[in-house]
Amino acid sequence: MNIGVIGLGTMGAPMAGHLLSARREDGRLLVTARRPGSAAELLQAGADWAPTPAALAAECAVIVTVLPDLPELRDVLEGPDGLLAGRTGDLLLVVCSTSSPDGVRTLAGDLTERTGGALRVVDAPVSGGRECAVAATLSILVGGAEAAVIAERSGLDLAALFDVLGGGYAGSRLLDVKGPRFVAHDHEPASAARLMIKDLDFAQAQGRLTGGPTEHAQFLQQVFAGVVAAGLGDLDSSVVQRYLEERSAS
Repeated sequence: MNIGVIGLGTMGAPMAGHLLSARREDGRLLVTARRPGSAAELLQAGADWAPTPAALAAECAVIVTVLPDLPELRDVLEGPDGLLAGRTGDLLLVVCSTSSPDGVRTLAGDLTERTGGALRVVDAPVSGGRECAVAATLSILVGGAEAAVIAERSGLDLAALFDVLGGGYAGSRLLDVKGPRFVAHDHEPASAARLMIKDLDFAQAQGRLTGGPTEHAQFLQQVFAGVVAAGLGDLDSSVVQRYLEERSAS
């Protein structure tokens, strides 16, 4: 079975590298990117290049996308060079973006209808930043929207399940990964600070949908909006340290 990867940035490239290392003899790893140079190391290690998303879809049964959000995913789905144009049979699309749950459900429904069920979507956001991507210790929150229901009906303890899922940034790993950065004042990009704004947008949208509180998310969004306005958005999310330092010094 061939696997394709789209999105070879700070997270996607090391993830693709681990998939390449774990591939079986009867399967290939194919990659494509807007910047071919981002695939150079993977190609040297044995990955195959696809010139377009359509060419990737024509060769693969599973495609993993590691893109910022759903608009970028729709860009690679549509058009004459898009995934949908190249699909020749059943295709599993694994979406590793941290995206709106409702947005992923809408996308999945749309693609199911358009392909007669041949294209299936799995919502699989990742947590842990570049450090964990490189170390192969990412937490991957895999779900089809109905994951919690299926888990409960399968006899799983949901509290224990969520404890396991909390092993990413929701747990103490945040301090394990970011603590040394704070000490060294190292804010080189691993997980861009500007992406926190969309993640916090999604958290608040889900809060509104369920009637839940969002005070902390609102406050954090204001902080990261300030980070972006200060021109620091492309640095690591730990740059909030620098932002707060500079703001309090002024």
